[in-house]
Amino acid sequence: MAEKTDSIQKGTDEVATLSTTVDELGGKREDLDSTIEDLLKDIETAEGLIKDENEKSAERVKKYTADAADLSGAIDAIGAAIQVIKSSGGMASLAQMKQVGKTLRDCTMMADAMGHDVASLQKAASMFLQQAPDVPMEDYKSHSGGVIETLESLLKDFRTQKVELDKEEMSSRHDAETEVQERSEEHTSE
Repeated sequence: MAEKTDSIQKGTDEVATLSTTVDELGGKREDLDSTIEDLLKDIETAEGLIKDENEKSAERVKKYTADAADLSGAIDAIGAAIQVIKSSGGMASLAQMKQVGKTLRDCTMMADAMGHDVASLQKAASMFLQQAPDVPMEDYKSHSGGVIETLESLLKDFRTQKVELDKEEMSSRHDAETEVQERSEEHTSE
């Protein structure tokens, strides 16, 4: 009988120990469930921030692409206009004059939109465009130097702006990628 009593006591002790262990593990599980819930909220927040950053990046890239294309186009057009003016030796054809005139107008509008002082470009363009294209242009020769100088100055400014635009884009892209990477790493390391 003592053996049965010992056995019953031993079983009761084991049940009490197991019950205590179950209660402790239940408490730990509640803590872990709470931690998981907090982490899921953090992940959701981080994913929202990453999504926002990606949307901002897409808009920034869209604007950069348009601005870079405008600047590249202006740089090419100004270079071509300078070449036409220099190579014509005062004897530009009507078609060349029209093309250079269009380029000068486009460059003037673009320079104005970018905040450049366009007064000298407008003055040079006006003098250039007022010349009769079918007459040898001695007066054109004297004005073409001013046009070329102005265009070369504008070309230099546009090239500088293109380099700055590219640098800003590279920096912004790096910052955005770093931000997304940091947000991602915050939750993979926890």
